Amino acid sequence: MTLILEKSGSSGVTKLMENFDKNPTIWEIKRTLSELVSFSVDTNAKGDIYLEWNNYIKGKYTNNNDIYTYTTLTTLNDIERHELFTKIDASNIEGRNLELIFPLLLVASSINQDVLNNSIILLSRLIGNKKEEDFANDRDVSFIDFVSRQDDLKLQYIPINELSRMFREFLGEQDDEDRWLNAKWVGKALKRLNLIGTYKRVSQGRQIVLAVDRAKEKIKLFKTEDKND
Repeated sequence: MTLILEKSGSSGVTKLMENFDKNPTIWEIKRTLSELVSFSVDTNAKGDIYLEWNNYIKGKYTNNNDIYTYTTLTTLNDIERHELFTKIDASNIEGRNLELIFPLLLVASSINQDVLNNSIILLSRLIGNKKEEDFANDRDVSFIDFVSRQDDLKLQYIPINELSRMFREFLGEQDDEDRWLNAKWVGKALKRLNLIGTYKRVSQGRQIVLAVDRAKEKIKLFKTEDKND
């Protein structure tokens, strides 16, 4: 869902403080959603489903154990919950995207398995398309991609000006195009994205060693794997 937020010119709006704790509209929405999820997902579920999910993830990834960490997996409710978590985990959706869609998948699972499976396929596709869009259009992502490819420069000190020139060539821009890309922008991007391995100051300015391996890990968050439907 794309929401376009327009900046207001009314002081009666722009000077208001957000108060989510006391906002009656937000409270009503939260109450309704809470009742929906509590009723539709599992009225007999034990504990908190988010805590159970975290235990599942810790049991699988922290302890390198693919067995769900319930005390028992003997009841039908436990087995169904384990199957649900396994499907969500297999979608490889994570981070903020997972936080946003998790309640939707809980509701989908309460309807039937076909709705759950189709929801996972649809949401995975939407998130993949968004990642591809971000990868193509986001300047920071392009810069991370650029740094991740500089294996030959891992141990070299490079002037910021030289990095600016190299990044401009990477994007296929000419020197007289789009002057946002300069040494100042590159310096801020390196710091903002935590891509500086180390640096030193010389008479000509700062020289840095790129954190190439760190960039390789970061870029994985934005690239999508090719999968056959």
